[in-house]
Amino acid sequence: RVPLPDLLVEVIGRRGVAPDGVVWRADGGGVVDSSWFRARMDVRCKRLCIPLVTAHDLRHAAASWAQTGGADVATIAALIGDTTEVTARVYAHGDRQGLVSAAQAGILAERMAGICAAG
Repeated sequence: RVPLPDLLVEVIGRRGVAPDGVVWRADGGGVVDSSWFRARMDVRCKRLCIPLVTAHDLRHAAASWAQTGGADVATIAALIGDTTEVTARVYAHGDRQGLVSAAQAGILAERMAGICAAG
């Protein structure tokens, strides 16, 4: 189960959910699977002249955004249906700005330590 923003819950509520809990169905009433998703995403990406996007790309993006937003590893793991160990290994890298900020903080700390030692 994936938590949804209130706005999306409202939209889904107006649309209705099938008795089996399925929100979206494939053509002909079947279950949406990866090939159904892939076919529709490919068409839309080509139409928009953007690189092809996979379900895995979207999953990775959601986890990265959650991390950037401050979610902890256990929360991200639950969101994407993975173990905390795998999630920590994949998403512990941080974003580039976070690395730059950490480097700058280290330089500042080093300078402050030099000033304090000299003073």
